[in-house]
Amino acid sequence: NPDMATGMAVVNTPVASGTKAQKIASSAMPAGEAIFVLQDLAVEGNQPYTFSGQYYIEQLANAKVLHYLLFYDASGVNVGGTTIERTTAHPG
Repeated sequence: NPDMATGMAVVNTPVASGTKAQKIASSAMPAGEAIFVLQDLAVEGNQPYTFSGQYYIEQLANAKVLHYLLFYDASGVNVGGTTIERTTAHPG
């Protein structure tokens, strides 16, 4: 779509903790399209872990934020996961 605009940047503000945050922006995104940010993290099996994070959703119209937390075994086979969904702006 020639009208679609996207952008990603590492920013200094707003930041929930630390000194940097990932900023994602898009406009005129066609239905069914997506922007992805991916982070792989190796962990030891059979150990408890806590996942936490924060979103600063400044503006969201006709879109949603999906956060997938996926689990893979040592062979790279998906063994489960969960999804967090936001459909409205939630600054702060």
